[in-house]
Amino acid sequence: MGIIRVSNKSLIGRPGRTLGIACIVMAVSFAILAGSIVVDSLRMGEANVEERLGADLMAVPAGSGYAEEAILVNGTASSFFMPAGLESEIGSVTGVKRVSSQFYMTSISDADCCEFLVQLIAYNPETDFTVTPWISKSYSSQVGVDQLVVGSNIKVGDGYIRLFDHRFEVVASLAESGTGMDNSVFMVKDTIRHMAEYASALGFVVDGDVDSEISVVLVDVDPGYSVTQVANRIRSVGSGSEVDVLSSEDVTSKITAQMGSLTGYVEAFELMVVAISAVILAVLFANSVGSRRKDFAVLRMMGATRGHIVSMALYESAVVSALGALAGIVLALAFVLPLSGIIGDSLGMPYISPSLASLVPAATVAFAVAFVIGPLSSLAAAFSLSRKDIHRLFREGE
Repeated sequence: MGIIRVSNKSLIGRPGRTLGIACIVMAVSFAILAGSIVVDSLRMGEANVEERLGADLMAVPAGSGYAEEAILVNGTASSFFMPAGLESEIGSVTGVKRVSSQFYMTSISDADCCEFLVQLIAYNPETDFTVTPWISKSYSSQVGVDQLVVGSNIKVGDGYIRLFDHRFEVVASLAESGTGMDNSVFMVKDTIRHMAEYASALGFVVDGDVDSEISVVLVDVDPGYSVTQVANRIRSVGSGSEVDVLSSEDVTSKITAQMGSLTGYVEAFELMVVAISAVILAVLFANSVGSRRKDFAVLRMMGATRGHIVSMALYESAVVSALGALAGIVLALAFVLPLSGIIGDSLGMPYISPSLASLVPAATVAFAVAFVIGPLSSLAAAFSLSRKDIHRLFREGE
């Protein structure tokens, strides 16, 4: 008990040293947990992309493939069009099980619901098989004319949002997906027709005609056919140069490749922080123990054993490491989770923050690694000190 009291007084009596060591340990637990949060968020975002796509293939106007990917993954609003007759042509291609088209518009920049351009997506509820399934998770009824279903990033005040100087009823807000769909607004085609009229009345030039044009044809491939072969057949519809075809596998594989590279960088950074921190802590503990040789010599004269001296050094490093590790975890949760939107936008990848409960294992690992580093780094200095006799310790401490 006396040893613990002496150790506590030592920690309190040298606040600069104690705080410095705690900050280094804090950096370790912060780096590990923050990295885990980012990686887990990217993995959840990738899984949501796969779930939300819902179609095997997407046919868009020639040259619009990258824009379609940006809408799906990053929420970058865009609009492009092709003749509506291509939907039936694509639907008749061998191997196509079913198709459904969508029509795109973008909001004006001063819409009161958001600080970014919103992707407006009109779908056909009679043929749709991609949007309706996950809208139904939030809204069980059929979406009517002038009713909207909005993504999680769209701010809704009193159950309505204003677009093109008109109020539209919001019947449901979708759960966060970490994809571009969070920045989108979904509606039936009669609603987007009204929006086009309102935009024109305000003097905006509206591209595309909802009655004669479409933006994308979503394709469900018959299980008995190769997705690649069906995609090649679709590319030959019309004049043979009217559409680009994206597969859901193409989109998700790019995300997986990007995530793999980023995960590697995050893990390398974590290892670097741990290694550098271990070296710094070893030096700090060696200096700290060395500067207290006279104190330890006096304790030995008062009856403390070599084991007591080692226990003191390990106890002090363990207390400081525990406090630093805990502070790093709190800091990571306090800063990384609230900034998830900014992090996701800066990475340009699907990103959805995990729940606090799901982070318990990662936080436990971060705490354990950071906590262990302190005592391990102090072992060499502690054992070196314990092997010296009392007279030598006293002389070196003078």
